[in-house]
Amino acid sequence: TAVIGSTGSGKSTLLGLVPRLFDATDGEVLVNGVDVRTVDPKTLAKVVSLVPQKPYLFAGTVATNLRYG
Repeated sequence: TAVIGSTGSGKSTLLGLVPRLFDATDGEVLVNGVDVRTVDPKTLAKVVSLVPQKPYLFAGTVATNLRYG
C-alpha cells in the first residue's frame, strides 16, 4: 500500500499516526476497523514500515543499512 497526495495534504501526519510515532489528540486512527491504540506496539513495528522523505543511510553497504532497520 502506498500513500500519495499533494504537498500539505497530511501524508506525513497519517504515516506518523499509524505506527504510533505519536497519538491523535482527537478521534481515532483505524486500520481494518481496529484502533491502532489497541494494538501492541511490537506488533505495529513488525507490520508497519515508514520511509521518510529524507532517508538517512548509515556507513556501510546498502545491504547493511537494510539489515539495520
